[in-house]
Amino acid sequence: MSLAIRTIQKLMREAFAESHPLVFDPVERDNVAAQVLERLGRIEGVDTKDQGYLREDETSRFVCGFSLIDPDAYYYYGTRHYFRLLLDGQGRLTLRDSYGNSSAIVSDLDEIVSFVRQCKQRLDRRRALKAKRGKVRELQSQAIIAHVRKLAKEDHFDFAFEADPRKLNLYVKLSEQNALVLHIPFKDFKEFLPRLGPAIASLRELHQSGIRFQIRGHRILPRRQSWITHQSL
Repeated sequence: MSLAIRTIQKLMREAFAESHPLVFDPVERDNVAAQVLERLGRIEGVDTKDQGYLREDETSRFVCGFSLIDPDAYYYYGTRHYFRLLLDGQGRLTLRDSYGNSSAIVSDLDEIVSFVRQCKQRLDRRRALKAKRGKVRELQSQAIIAHVRKLAKEDHFDFAFEADPRKLNLYVKLSEQNALVLHIPFKDFKEFLPRLGPAIASLRELHQSGIRFQIRGHRILPRRQSWITHQSL
């Protein structure tokens, strides 16, 4: 989900007073559902037909369900925020999220509409911020690649690249079977660029001389081996 559980809980606290709970008889569920879904159906990005998963023990208390659509999420199930309205043991109308982590007692049906609109505003702000960051990353990528193109033309090497949200991954061709991969973080790219040319030149020269190298992670040394420290020499 794009909206964190804490965010949903905060928005519920703000939207639902819980001071005068709405109490209904189970036979009124269809009427209440019709009123709620009619109001939510006017809001863009709310699906009143996709009601999500319903547990068997909730069937007799279920009023209605709906989902908020996040158009920017990658996976289908990550694009929807499911909610359902139930009657609790006292007949109070209660809103719950699909995971059962957040709930609120409804005092007025308009509170549900207000809550949904607040969720939509959060999603819209996240989408706008994501778009802004995307534009910034695109400009940063263009600046990095322009510099690499200049280096490639001067030093005669082939390259490729791809970007993720945090960095640009630069692939420098060393041979038909080998490539050098450099990770250039966007936040530090201006400091990185002046060192990029000498780094590529030095690593290409090492490879051309026949020296092969790796940069290793947490399991750095073979078993039963230890560092020879420079202080001991």
